[in-house]
Amino acid sequence: PVAPMVSRSAASPKSRDGWVKDDIIGSWGSLGDSEFATRMFACVALSFVPAVSLTTAVYPPTSEEGTVLVQNVVASLLFALSVSTAFTACILMRVGSLWSGVDRQLSKKSYVVEDSREQRSQREGGYGIVGAYNKVKSKTELERDQLLEKFEVAPAMGRVRAYLPGSALLAVASLGAGIMAGGEVRRGKPVEEDVSGCGFGCVPGLQAP
Repeated sequence: PVAPMVSRSAASPKSRDGWVKDDIIGSWGSLGDSEFATRMFACVALSFVPAVSLTTAVYPPTSEEGTVLVQNVVASLLFALSVSTAFTACILMRVGSLWSGVDRQLSKKSYVVEDSREQRSQREGGYGIVGAYNKVKSKTELERDQLLEKFEVAPAMGRVRAYLPGSALLAVASLGAGIMAGGEVRRGKPVEEDVSGCGFGCVPGLQAP
């Protein structure tokens, strides 16, 4: 008989753990505490720069006369901080969602295996029909998954829980503070109508009677 084929999507939690580590964002969960903190602060800093360019376009730091508008500067910085911390919170939620999926697989007593056997292929006219069945974990697999959960998943989820609430709270707080700062939104210049050729009873912008 042909040996069973195990797909990555339905394989044991060990292979799922490896798949998460191969993900660009999910791999951050396996970093050390100091490196993970550095990566989070880098996310805030790198996203803060384009956020400032966006908020200063809405809240100009100077008036047309060249006077510094303190309220606008404060508002633009606070809104930019809100955007950058909200972006970092989204990154953290992505890391947490991937590792929580691994945690759920590790806690199960069995996992799904896909297999395609030669007899089934011949019976169906030569097409490899794939079936699936539940495989109960052995004692060795259970012990391995407990170690993975303790030394891989738990630390990753702990880092997410440590930074996610603070990032979300800072995003909301800076947004509220930016609104309270009372900045003045940039206004477009009013369009001046040419009324030089408009006679008596003429409405500017419309054809003269």
